[in-house]
Amino acid sequence: LAPAIALAGLGSFGLAGGSVLQHRSATASTQSGSTRSVHSTHQDSGCPAATPTGQSHATTMTRRQLAAMIRRPAWLAGMLAVVVATLLNLAALRLAPVTVIQPLGVMAVVWSVLLAPSGAGRRRGHSGSRRTGATWASVALILAGLIGFTVFSTTTTTTAAAIPGVTPVLAGAAISCLVGATLTATHRLAPAGLRCLALGASGAVFYGLTATLVRLGFSLLSAGDALTSTSVITTAAGALAACLVGGVIVQQAYALGHAEIVVAALTTIDPIVA
Repeated sequence: LAPAIALAGLGSFGLAGGSVLQHRSATASTQSGSTRSVHSTHQDSGCPAATPTGQSHATTMTRRQLAAMIRRPAWLAGMLAVVVATLLNLAALRLAPVTVIQPLGVMAVVWSVLLAPSGAGRRRGHSGSRRTGATWASVALILAGLIGFTVFSTTTTTTAAAIPGVTPVLAGAAISCLVGATLTATHRLAPAGLRCLALGASGAVFYGLTATLVRLGFSLLSAGDALTSTSVITTAAGALAACLVGGVIVQQAYALGHAEIVVAALTTIDPIVA
């Protein structure tokens, strides 16, 4: 299991770095869209334009803002980092069960705390993401939990592929989609400070489903199913769809709050779902 754990650790760093870069791009896209909207409104009314820094709360991105965001070099660099991290995670899932690999992704929370600029929140009108003593205490707890988890998982887990039946897989996928869709549809009902967490949790549900379907696909291949078999193709299609849906939701979460919050939601809820 050691190579799989090492790959998962490297993947967590790539996820954190990519998340921070994508968060910056999402923030810039929402701010530029708000600036154009404010200037246009005040020009039509003949009043002086205000700056977006006085906004009391963040909003999700429009389709135009999403299109502008994905053309930003920082977002593309972040996407590359996430893709590399995903490939490392896939390689780890090929070597070890999902119950070992997915929880190790919580290391990305530590990386994101270290990589995220402490003043990012103040530029958006939030309270900021200052690293306090409580922050470092939380980081220490995460590291202690990871060390303990890694020690126990390497001594009690088998790498033998376990293939669940069709009914559990379909039931799990249906429940995951229902929970993720509900969180996305109702996130505006939550207090402003929790909307980012709600969308991050929704994206995490879909990402957890993605990881499970990927591991199932590898198990099917190991059991002798052909790459072009209906079971493998269906599993791969489901994983791709869940990944794409989760990705869009996560980008909206970045627009609403700090990267650390989104990464924390992803790396704690994702393994629970998986």
